[in-house]
Amino acid sequence: SQRAAKWALGTSTSDVSAVAEETEKTSASISETRSSLALVPVAVTENNIEFASGVVGGLVGLSIGGPILGAVTAALANYSAKTDENGRAGEIARAAARTAVEVYNYLAELDAKFEIAENGRRTLESAVGWVKARENVDA
Repeated sequence: SQRAAKWALGTSTSDVSAVAEETEKTSASISETRSSLALVPVAVTENNIEFASGVVGGLVGLSIGGPILGAVTAALANYSAKTDENGRAGEIARAAARTAVEVYNYLAELDAKFEIAENGRRTLESAVGWVKARENVDA
């Protein structure tokens, strides 16, 4: 397999080994990250509100009309939150984004208190393991 990689990439075997080692390190780092799923609270700043307005606008557009409308509404909501200081559209976009950030922060507090994300991950892993252990399921 290293010979095939060497032939395909035109690199030396030592380069392929170095890439394999780096991939293993990255996989270990991802595994460590998965074990810590805690939500981190977000500061309620103008930049975060402007960013959140695009996220909220995109989610609304995605739910109503699919990915193209989602991208368009995300861009419009972000633009109106940044440029429309006194207009109604900017005010609505900023208010929805501020609410979304505050709801996220509340959920982050609940997660810190009750470890909801971590418990959910463990429950999902055990359910997947149970399904894989069944004889009539291809895993």
